[in-house]
Amino acid sequence: MTTLGIVGAGNWGRNHIRIALELRNEGLVDEVWVCDADPSRLSAWEGKAHTATDLHGLLAGRPDAAIVATPADTHAAVSRDLLRAGVHILVEKPMTVLASDARDLLAEASSKHLVLMPGHIFRYHPAIGELRERISRGQFGDLLFLNTVRTAFSPPRRDVGVLYSLGIHEADLYPYLLGVDYPLEARAHVGGFVRAGIEGVASLGFRFEGGCEGFAFESWLSPGAVKQRRLTVVGTKGAAEVDYQDTRGLRTWETSTDPGDPEAFQEGKAVTVPIATVEPLRAEVEDFLRTATGGGKHRPRVDGTAGLRAVEIIESLVAKGSFVRPRGP
Repeated sequence: MTTLGIVGAGNWGRNHIRIALELRNEGLVDEVWVCDADPSRLSAWEGKAHTATDLHGLLAGRPDAAIVATPADTHAAVSRDLLRAGVHILVEKPMTVLASDARDLLAEASSKHLVLMPGHIFRYHPAIGELRERISRGQFGDLLFLNTVRTAFSPPRRDVGVLYSLGIHEADLYPYLLGVDYPLEARAHVGGFVRAGIEGVASLGFRFEGGCEGFAFESWLSPGAVKQRRLTVVGTKGAAEVDYQDTRGLRTWETSTDPGDPEAFQEGKAVTVPIATVEPLRAEVEDFLRTATGGGKHRPRVDGTAGLRAVEIIESLVAKGSFVRPRGP
């Protein structure tokens, strides 16, 4: 019997609740609990799920697993309480705000043999898996750079700025796509402080072994622009583009970029590679539940150690504007 709890019924928590109820209706989850300190948020789920206004009430329902979708600055405390109660957890990104808290959670989960999984949803976008496989087999030649644009016009959050909210995706995805743990170094320039202490705009740069660079522009302050969530990868023999808002395909090009021959710079015809239609959030939750109920037999696509690495990068960028890969043991 699997009882799943959702802690936080706000904007993103509602999506997790929807997925949880779908899984229950399909017999993949037995019971669903929704926990939020605001009773008005719970009213929409009365009669559809069990509800609680605090963790004590949730834990009375004896959840086997829980998803933490509360504000980022509460992730560490909420996750720690759930782990101490023996509950497997999926924590929305960032896993924590401080790397020291992430290490504490990893130690707690390990000591109790519990799953601690961060919610890095874009690893579950179907085009990302296809892109990573094509990069690993060298389809695009030597990679020159990766570039991401995430723009919209929306009120800044109250807990964290765009580095923790948006830039952390690149801190996780760029190394994941390249098959490494960390970039050699990273840097960030931030601005747009409409809300005190909360950056609304950031430009990020990453450098990897082999010369590949990564660039990203993250903004909540782009009026008039259509919401964008795009990743471009460019190599010496080809390029690819992922539109995270479109799960239907991966767009690729064959190119030639010989620096010794300007006429060799040629752009081939674009090809859309069909991708199975998958909702990334559902795939992520299913992966979490397989891991939580698998008795150690299933390895998730993203684990707590990966969540820690992403937090380490962003914490350093927020504090110093730069990050340098830690030395090995």
